Amino acid sequence: DIEFIEPENLIEEKIQNIWYKLFNIDPSKSGISTHQDFFEIGGHSLLAMELASSLNNTFGIEVPISAIFSNSTIKSLAGYIIKQEGVSSELSLPKLVSVPVDEPYYNLASNQWVILNNTGGGEEDVTYNVTNIFLFEQKIDVAQMESIIRQIIARHDALRTTFAVVDGKFKQTVHDHMDWSIETEYKDEVSNEELDEMIKYFIRPFNLQTGPLVRVRVVKTNTKDIFMLDVHHVVFDGVSLGLFFKEILLLMGGMPLPPIQIKYRDYIHWQETLLKSDLLEKQRLYWLDILQKPLPDIQFPSDYAADKSGSFAGVRVHFKIEPEMDQIIKEYLA
Repeated sequence: DIEFIEPENLIEEKIQNIWYKLFNIDPSKSGISTHQDFFEIGGHSLLAMELASSLNNTFGIEVPISAIFSNSTIKSLAGYIIKQEGVSSELSLPKLVSVPVDEPYYNLASNQWVILNNTGGGEEDVTYNVTNIFLFEQKIDVAQMESIIRQIIARHDALRTTFAVVDGKFKQTVHDHMDWSIETEYKDEVSNEELDEMIKYFIRPFNLQTGPLVRVRVVKTNTKDIFMLDVHHVVFDGVSLGLFFKEILLLMGGMPLPPIQIKYRDYIHWQETLLKSDLLEKQRLYWLDILQKPLPDIQFPSDYAADKSGSFAGVRVHFKIEPEMDQIIKEYLA
């Protein structure tokens, strides 16, 4: 057991409050010691990204993900932040604030630009489909679920966004309203083979110009209901998935959702401000130097020759590791 140690300064206290929020912990019922490890109490890479974002906004400095992995307690993370604040003011980041805009088209965030340029904005591609399948033992009320997801779509700009090429550049538009409904199918029973075929049919390209970029299909059977969710990665990621289902559960329980203060287009404006500032100049010059040299031809050991065409095609291979091998791997990585 970790001895509970209170924060010793304001920075530790602020970090502790961020952790309480991230882990959804009521501090009046359970405390987080400043010596507890972020990853040992349930943290993971996606949550570390949220933590980095919260630290950036709270302290106005850039805290990279790598710093969280190497400073995974409140105590060590506070020490890291104190050192950064004492070294230089050039690490100050622009504030993320709500920006009133009413333009018909908006620029893309850097991650969106990468996705659309990788696919050429093509609509015959499922490389960036984010798909999740869930089996429900309880029956899904389709009308209720459809109403709830419509509320979530109306709440989040990203789920009402479409993309187009304007003056030779990809742009996005946020629509005030977007028609949307759940696809529903009724069957007595569904075998594993039939389910595989259903999933293959369900995962299909999105029309980026017309939307919507989220689809849900519910297959109702005599014994269980199957909930299929498919969203384009250009508007959705792993963090979005957790938030999506959290809001579904809150609305199903009749709970109100907190107001959204910062929208995705506010983040894009923040990112553009950051990229135009001198803050990243050192990083830009570093990578210009690195990338002007010939890139190494990295050869990974494999059973077959690599596909030189640059295809994104691939498969997932599931297998079990025996406890002895698991222990050997952990010791090697320690």
